[in-house]
Amino acid sequence: MYPILARYGPFIIYSYEVVLGLGIGACIGVAVWLTRDKEHLRSRWINGILLASIIAIIGGRIIFVLTQWPYYSEEPGDIWLIWRGGLSYHGLLITGLAALWAWSKWRKLSFREVTGTLAILLALMSFFGWLACWFEGCAFGKETTISLLSGDLPDNFGVYSIRYQTQLMGMILSAIVLVVILALRSRLAPLQLFWLTIGLITASRLAITLFRGDRAPMIGAIRLDTITDGITVVAALITLAIITLLRLKERPS
Repeated sequence: MYPILARYGPFIIYSYEVVLGLGIGACIGVAVWLTRDKEHLRSRWINGILLASIIAIIGGRIIFVLTQWPYYSEEPGDIWLIWRGGLSYHGLLITGLAALWAWSKWRKLSFREVTGTLAILLALMSFFGWLACWFEGCAFGKETTISLLSGDLPDNFGVYSIRYQTQLMGMILSAIVLVVILALRSRLAPLQLFWLTIGLITASRLAITLFRGDRAPMIGAIRLDTITDGITVVAALITLAIITLLRLKERPS
């Protein structure tokens, strides 16, 4: 709704980039607080999170461009305009986690131990991602009639209509996931918390795809991101179930 925050001569400050930057900053602050009893590891993990964030954004953009290639092949100059929105959730997730895992191996750190902290950061960043889209107008909703779920909202080209408030839905669901994860943090093992977070965040995204009106690759009458979100949710739940069963077997009888 406010894609440009300010102008200073030829320089433009875009809200999408600012909000994503604030999200990364908030994640670093939370990571510092969560690792306050591990000062000898803190700086290395913070550096890893920064590196993974940068790689995740690059990877998320690349995957988004590839899935929207019919458009970008005709408008190649728009590939670099990240401030207009357009990051693939699955691209962000896969490349970011891969980068952080590689960092942990290089620095001889336990990736398993940090997954509990990472779960909280993922839920927090999901909130900021939807907030960035609210400012920019990306991931906008389908046109509909006036209701509690709708509002007079723009698409990412600035065209207003009565649309589902998908970005607001995303922010609310991400906040709920964050509260749930914080409540369960002391009860679940780090890996359990991590995969539960992946499942909950992706399930919320899956529900929201049913209301989205932005362009997406289709398989028949179904959005591709609806299918990939569904597969991710099932994979996360299966992994969570396996980890839980293994932990139960490890307990002394």
